[in-house]
Amino acid sequence: RVPTSTWPAPSLLPWPLLLSPSRPRVAFGLRRLFAMAPLGTFRVVCLSVLFGFFSGSAVQPIWLTAIQPFTGEDWDAGVSMRIGAEILLEQVNANPILLPGYELKVVWQDGMCSKARGRTLFLANLFDTTYNVFAPGRSLTELDADKSGVITSADTQPMSEVWNATIVSPDPVGLLSACAGTCMDIAYIAYKARYPMVSNAATRPALSDRRTFPNFYRTILPDTFFNAAWIAMAKALGQASVTTVIGETENWGSMGTIIANAALDQGVELMGHDLTTEIPGFKGLQISLDSKLIASSVAAELVKLKQRVVILLMFGARNRLLMCEAHKREFANAVFMAFGWLSFGWWAQASDTDCTPAELTQMATGMITANMMFWRTDLSTVLACSASMSVDEFIDEWFKRQGNKRPDLAMTSDGYSPALEAGTTADAVCMYAKMLHEVLINRGVPLSDLIGRSEIGYAAVQDALSNTDFEGVQGRVKFVPGEADPKGAVIIQQLQPGGVLLDVASYKHPVLTFLGNGDLMFPLDNEIFHAGPAGATTISGNLTLYTICPIDQVLDFSTNKCHTCPVNEEFTESAGSCLCIAGFYEVVHGICSKCPSGSFSASVGTLECKLCDVGKWSAEGSTACSFCPLGTFIGTHGASECTVCPQLNEGLHTTEAIASESLAACICVIGAYGDGDGGSCKSCPSHSTTTSAGSASVSACQCEVGYLFQDASCHRCPFGQTTFLPSDTKCTPLPEVVSIILAAFILFFLSLAFAYLLHRVYKRRLALLEAKAEAAMKAAEAVIKEAEVAMQDKLKLGLASIKDFGHPMVLMGANAFSSLTVDQLRGFHEGNRDAHRLFFVDTFAKFQELQKSGLKVIFLSYQWLSWTTKGASDVQWKFMQEGVEQVILRNGWPHDQTYVWLDILSIPQEHRSVQSLAVNSLYVYAKCADALVVVCPRTRHADSGETADLESYQSRVWCRVEVLARCCSRGFNQVYIVSESGLVNATPEWAANIIKVFDGNMTCCRTGHLGGTVPCDRTTLIMPLLGLYYEGIASTVNSAGLQFFRETILTQKEAVFPQTFEYSVGTEGKTETKELFGDLIARIDLFAHKPGRCLALTSVDPHESPTPDEMSDFMFERKSI
Repeated sequence: RVPTSTWPAPSLLPWPLLLSPSRPRVAFGLRRLFAMAPLGTFRVVCLSVLFGFFSGSAVQPIWLTAIQPFTGEDWDAGVSMRIGAEILLEQVNANPILLPGYELKVVWQDGMCSKARGRTLFLANLFDTTYNVFAPGRSLTELDADKSGVITSADTQPMSEVWNATIVSPDPVGLLSACAGTCMDIAYIAYKARYPMVSNAATRPALSDRRTFPNFYRTILPDTFFNAAWIAMAKALGQASVTTVIGETENWGSMGTIIANAALDQGVELMGHDLTTEIPGFKGLQISLDSKLIASSVAAELVKLKQRVVILLMFGARNRLLMCEAHKREFANAVFMAFGWLSFGWWAQASDTDCTPAELTQMATGMITANMMFWRTDLSTVLACSASMSVDEFIDEWFKRQGNKRPDLAMTSDGYSPALEAGTTADAVCMYAKMLHEVLINRGVPLSDLIGRSEIGYAAVQDALSNTDFEGVQGRVKFVPGEADPKGAVIIQQLQPGGVLLDVASYKHPVLTFLGNGDLMFPLDNEIFHAGPAGATTISGNLTLYTICPIDQVLDFSTNKCHTCPVNEEFTESAGSCLCIAGFYEVVHGICSKCPSGSFSASVGTLECKLCDVGKWSAEGSTACSFCPLGTFIGTHGASECTVCPQLNEGLHTTEAIASESLAACICVIGAYGDGDGGSCKSCPSHSTTTSAGSASVSACQCEVGYLFQDASCHRCPFGQTTFLPSDTKCTPLPEVVSIILAAFILFFLSLAFAYLLHRVYKRRLALLEAKAEAAMKAAEAVIKEAEVAMQDKLKLGLASIKDFGHPMVLMGANAFSSLTVDQLRGFHEGNRDAHRLFFVDTFAKFQELQKSGLKVIFLSYQWLSWTTKGASDVQWKFMQEGVEQVILRNGWPHDQTYVWLDILSIPQEHRSVQSLAVNSLYVYAKCADALVVVCPRTRHADSGETADLESYQSRVWCRVEVLARCCSRGFNQVYIVSESGLVNATPEWAANIIKVFDGNMTCCRTGHLGGTVPCDRTTLIMPLLGLYYEGIASTVNSAGLQFFRETILTQKEAVFPQTFEYSVGTEGKTETKELFGDLIARIDLFAHKPGRCLALTSVDPHESPTPDEMSDFMFERKSI
C-alpha cells in the first residue's frame, strides 16, 4: 500500500508500451495484478499507482470514422451532433481510468444524409484508407461561408480535406453513422468487413431486424416506439378512432403493421381504406409519392372521414403537402400527430407547396409530436464516461458552445439548428469508449486485433457491445443481447401558439405519464386541458368530435357547424363538400364565378375554366364550346363570338366546313367566283354557274344547256339550235320539222314492207332471247343475293365483336391499383391473378348489372415504350396511379366501387389463344369504360430513343382505336389526358383528329410485313369498325356517343374508313396499294336505308371473333363480287 500523497501523476504511465504485444511479460504481469486487485475503489487505486510508475510516453490514438449529415437537403444536424460528441470525447480522454494510455479520436465526414454519398465515403475508408474530412480546424462562424444564414455543401466543400493513413493512424476501429438510408446501405458491408458500427441517429424500423442488419447497434430509439405513444395520447384525449396517413409501403409498411397492433391492443379503431393486402392489419390512407395530386385526393378523404386525430407516418415534405391540400379544403382544427425528430419548423417550409408559411403554421398549431427522450430527468447523474460531469453540466455546455440559451432550439446565428440527437451522439461515443475499455483493458485483447479486424477481435467487440449498460445523457443505455435497440422512453410534446413546444407527457410501454408542465391547447371551441398533475396517467377533457351533417349539408370545420351549399354550388357526397357547378369555376375556396365568355367548365368542381380552341366560341357560363357555323371563322383561343365571312350576308361567301379557323377558309359559294383566301366574290354572269364552291376565276362559270359563252356572257342559241354540254363551243343545228315528218313517213312505209318478212324471224328470235334473258336475270339475282348475304354475314361478325366479351373483362380495384408496386405490376395478369388482386366479369350482360349497382371502370390507354419489355414504364406507371386517383376525386366515385382496366393486368400474357380472345374484345372493353385516361408523360422509347409523348401516342393505330371505341359509345366526355400538366379533359377537336384510325402507324408496317409475306394488322380492324359504323347509322337512341358519331365520324367517313391503304413491302420504302374498306361503307349505307331491312344477330355466335383467314376470305369475296 502506498500513501496517497506519494502517488505519481496517472497520466505518466506508458500504457501502450506495457500492453503492447512487444512487451508480453510486462503486460501479462500488470493484467494479473490488476485482475487480482479488489473490486471497487481499491482496483482503481492499484491501477493509478501502477500508472504513475512510468512517465514520458506518448499516448496511443484510437480512431473512429464518422459519417454524419453536416449538410444536405434531407437533414443537416451533423454540426450540432458533433458538438455533443466533442464534449463527451473530452470527458473520455480526461478520465484516467477509462482508456489509460489511449486517446479516442474521431475523423468527421459529411454524408449529407445521402445513401450514395455515405456508401462512397465508407468504401473509401475501408479500401483506400482515405477520409473526406469535414472542415477540419474551422470554427462554427466560418462554416456559413456565403453568410446566407444556412450552412450548405457549397459553403463547406472548399473547406474539406482528404486525409490518408499518414494522418489517421492506426486505422479506425469502428464506424459512427447517422441517417437511416445511409445505415441501411452500408450496414451489411460493415458486417462482412468485420467493421463495428454504432448509429447515433437512424430511426428506420427496418434496422431492428438482425437477420437483415446483423451486428448493427444504435443509441437512438426507432420510430416504432412512437406508435403506441400516439395511440395512447389519442385515447387520453377521448378519441375512440383515428386516421393514419402512411408513406410508401416499401419503407413504411412495418410502421403501419405496428400501429395497427398498438391500436388493437389499446382499443382504438383505425379509419380509412383497407390496405391489409399490402400492410397486414392496417387501415388508413396512403401517399406513396411526393405528389400534389395524391395529397389532394387524401385531403378529400380526410374531409369525408371527419377524424379529429390524424397520425402522419411520413417525412416532413409529404406532411406539408397534405397539410396544404387539407387547408385548401378548409379541413381545420384537426390534431395532427407527427415525428418529433423532424427539424423544428418543418411545417412552415412552404417552397414545395402552394400555401404560405402562415397557413401551414396555422394547420400545424396544436400538433402532437413524439420523440425520443433525449435528456434524462435526473439531471444530476454523473455520465458514466466522465470522471465528474453531470448530465445537467453536459446540457449547459452544449448550449453554451452553440451560443444559444437553454432550452432555445431556434436556428443559431452560425446557420444551423441545434439537434437534440447530440445526446444520442454523445452516448454513441461513450458506448465505443466503454467497449474499448472492456476489450483492451479488462480482457487484454491487443489493439492490433481491433485495427486488423481479426475474427477474435471482432467477436470480443460484438460481445462487449451487446452487453452495453451505462448511464448516459438520455438515461440508462442498456442492450439485450441479439437486439439493435436500447430501451428508452418517448417524450410527447405539443406545438402551441407562438411556436412553443410544451413537454406534455412521457411514454414507456405501456404507461403514459403526464408531466404537469402546462395546458394542452386546441383551437376548436377553445379546448384547454391541463396535462397533469405530474405523474398522472389520465387527464380530464375530451376533444370535441366533428359534427356529422345531414346528407345535403356540408360541415364548416372551423366552427364545427353544418350548412347548405351556397348558390352556384352543389353538394357532392363522394367529396363530402360543396363544389362549383358546371359552367362555373372556383375563384377562391367557397366562391364560384361564371366561366368568362370564350371559356367553359364541363364538370362539377372545376378549379379553372378552359379556353375554347380555335374554331370555337362560348358565351359566359358555358359548359362546352360551340363550333363556328358555316360562313364564319375564328383563329384565336378563347373567342366569345365567331367572325362572319365578308360577303356572307350577300350570299356570296361560305366555308368548306364548320369550325373554320381563318379568313382564308372563306370561299365563294356555288355560282360565284373570286380571289380565294377570303377575298371578294362576284356572281357568275347570267345563265351560268359553277360546279363547286371556291372557284377562283370567271372561267369556272359555265353556261346552262341551250346557252353559249361569248363575249364574257352566255347567249341563247338561235332558233332550231342548242348546246348539249356546258363545254360546247358552238350551238348544234336542230333538224327541220318537215324533214322529220317526211323521214317518218318513208320509214313507216319501208317498215310495213319489211314487217311481214321479219315477223316470223322476230317471233322465233324473241322466244330465244326471252329464254336467255330469263336465265341471265336469274344468274344476276343469284350473284347479287350472294353478295348481299356475304356483306350481311361480315356485318354480323363486326357487330358481334363490339356487342359482347370474347374473354371475361378483367379489372383491378382502385384501392389495390393505387398501392400496387412496380414489381407487382411486372407480375402481369397471371401474377396478380394468382395473388387474388383481379376481378373477373364474364359477360357483357353481367357487366351491365354491375354498372347499374354503381360499378365504375377507368380504362388506361398508353403507348408501349419497349420492343422487349411489356407494358408501362416506371414513369408511365407513376402517372397512371396519379391519373386514376384524380379521376376518382374529380368525379366523386367511391374507391371501393371503382375499378381499373390496364392491358398487362387485364389481358393474359402467357396463353396465346386465350390472349387473342381478350385482344379481339379490346374494342368492347373500351366501350364499357366510364372514363378513359390517355397516359402520355414526356419520356423516351427504351430501344429507339425516340421521344414519347401525346404526339407519339396519337400516331399509334391501336391507341386511336381505343379512343374511337370510347367516344362512339359515350362521347368524348370523361376522356382525360394525364401528363406533366396534370389531368385535363380531352377536347372534341383532339378526339375528332385522333379517330382517323388508319392515319396512324403500326409496327407491322414499320418492319415491312416481313418482306410482304404477312398481312397488315390494319385488316384485323375492318370487322369491328364495320360494326361500329352500322351501329351508328342504324341507332335511333339519342346519346353522347351517337352525337359524337354523327358530328365527327359521318362528316369525315372517307378519312375514317378509307377504301385503300399503302401496304409496305420490306424496309426499302416499296409499297403496294391494297383495298381496305373498298365499297363496303356505300353498300352498308344502301342496306341500312333499305325498307324492311333486318339484320338478325341471333344467327351469329356472340363470342365468335373473325380470324385473319376469315378476313382474307372476306376480302376475296368482295373482290369476286
